Amino acid sequence: MSLYGCLLSSAPSHFKKQLRIASPLSGRVRALDDIPLLIHQERLLGEGVAIEPTGYQVFAPFQCRIEELSKTGEHIKLRSTQGLILLIQIGVNAARLHGEGFKFYAKQGDVLQAGQKLLEFNPNTLKLKADSTLCSVTLLNSDKVLGIEPHYRQSLAMEDALFSIYL
Repeated sequence: MSLYGCLLSSAPSHFKKQLRIASPLSGRVRALDDIPLLIHQERLLGEGVAIEPTGYQVFAPFQCRIEELSKTGEHIKLRSTQGLILLIQIGVNAARLHGEGFKFYAKQGDVLQAGQKLLEFNPNTLKLKADSTLCSVTLLNSDKVLGIEPHYRQSLAMEDALFSIYL
């Protein structure tokens, strides 16, 4: 069985490069399967993790360009300088908030340095109006990597690695 794009419990035996992806928001890192949506459970948006947020700010986890930023704020697509495409989704079905509780610090097309603030969200609004507060962070082109090793723990935004990617 190939390790191509799969979730790993440890580093593969042979790889050229390891990239540690910083957590874009603070919270408890959980399995992507914990998100109550088949699209995540079937990995249709790539491999990654779920985060139960303890904070309200979302940061660029690496130097990147904002490929897509929804008008309602619930999803952000980032492209790294290495070509990785990361999708950050805030809450489950948070589009129904129509942007309520979201404050933007960047816009589509912006080029950001690691650690720049992307947006803030109101956790209480998310809790009351979304189906779940769980946020997903997935690598849309995970089929292009040898594997992804998640770091399941409580993480602080921009201080702890969310997962390691092996190329």
